[in-house]
Amino acid sequence: LIISGMKGEDGVTPLFEILDDGDKGCLPVVSAMLNPDLHLPFDDVDLQYALVQGHWYVSGYVMAFEHPTQNTQLALFLDQVSSKTMFRIVVKSNLTLRLAEHLVGTFHGAIKYLFEHGEGYSHFPHKQVNLRRSNYVC
Repeated sequence: LIISGMKGEDGVTPLFEILDDGDKGCLPVVSAMLNPDLHLPFDDVDLQYALVQGHWYVSGYVMAFEHPTQNTQLALFLDQVSSKTMFRIVVKSNLTLRLAEHLVGTFHGAIKYLFEHGEGYSHFPHKQVNLRRSNYVC
């Protein structure tokens, strides 16, 4: 995976932690998270918003869900804190080499953009919107 070779600002620490089982016969999905050891001022949902600027939709998630009847936040995984985030890329059969190169370039540009904005990124509009839908019940 190309993104597994990307490094943090120190040039040594991996920027991403790959969460799936790699290419050992699993689904055509890459799931990963920004390396929590880097203590970055942005998260995977911020990365999703930055990648959209390059016309790519990479799903970013908070590792929690709202219980449908109790209106409480619960952890999605037993081994992860519910406030952590992750992202996933679904690799479809129509992904060409040119598209893959564009995606990798967009990742590099998005990461550069997020590092340049640092703490200031938390002031962007999507960070200030409460996306909780408390009036809906599944």
